[in-house]
Amino acid sequence: MHEGANITPWQIILSRSSSVQPPGSVSPPATGSSPVPRGWHLVFPLAVLVLLGGCRYRMGSFLPDHIRTVSIQPVSAEDGEIPLAIDAESVLTEALRDTFVEDNSLRVESSGDARLETRIVLYRLGEQAGEAELEVRVDFEFLDRVASQTLAQGTDLTARTKYERSQDSSDYSAEAEAFVELSRQLAQQILERTIEGW
Repeated sequence: MHEGANITPWQIILSRSSSVQPPGSVSPPATGSSPVPRGWHLVFPLAVLVLLGGCRYRMGSFLPDHIRTVSIQPVSAEDGEIPLAIDAESVLTEALRDTFVEDNSLRVESSGDARLETRIVLYRLGEQAGEAELEVRVDFEFLDRVASQTLAQGTDLTARTKYERSQDSSDYSAEAEAFVELSRQLAQQILERTIEGW
């Protein structure tokens, strides 16, 4: 050991400890780098809230929070081929009301926050593989009466079913039962399009 270099072990320990950062300390940024400001992770959520413009939506539904009730208008029919015995407009209207009541996402009222308008645009009876086949097609529009805008609409929603046709041309009971089944299917399709936005 050279003269004048009398360094005690205690001095060596102190010199080493001074270069060790204490737990939880933050190293200064390297020269030329810009430190990330605190709270940057909150910028995106705040931007989303601003874009939403204060409009709130319920979980599990695309509908605005102010839509709590719905009025289901009587179904209209644009196809003149529907037999009067089927009473298609009333049957589909009832199926829609039953489906929305059972779902219970919106209360069905005579004058609701939203209004559902439905039209039968095609009623076609054919035959396939020796069986009668009924095809029904509908359009619908779901309106926000509070904000005066269309929330959802659909065209060409279609349902088909086969059934055994009666030999009596004046007996519409089997065709009527087939239409009841299709009405339930179409009502479910409309519910999914309006409540869940599918």
